[in-house]
Amino acid sequence: MKRELDNYQEVGGKADNGVMLRTLTHVDCSVNIIRDHDRRSYKVTMIFTSPRAGDKTIAIFENFYATFESLMDDFGIDDVDEVWEVLE
Repeated sequence: MKRELDNYQEVGGKADNGVMLRTLTHVDCSVNIIRDHDRRSYKVTMIFTSPRAGDKTIAIFENFYATFESLMDDFGIDDVDEVWEVLE
């Protein structure tokens, strides 16, 4: 499959006129999990940063999960994966 790529000089005017443009780049995502005060759900905060933008935060997304298992399923984490850090 062939895909055309354009530079900013070719597409900048389209963005100025409200046309959606997309680019792919590497981002880092930090996932923070805390049990809610009502103890019925887990609050998940995902913070996306871009190394190419000087590690600036480019997006923050929050969601609630009823169980820790459903959260792990969404992220494809096995229960024996060593991916956790407990923060005090």
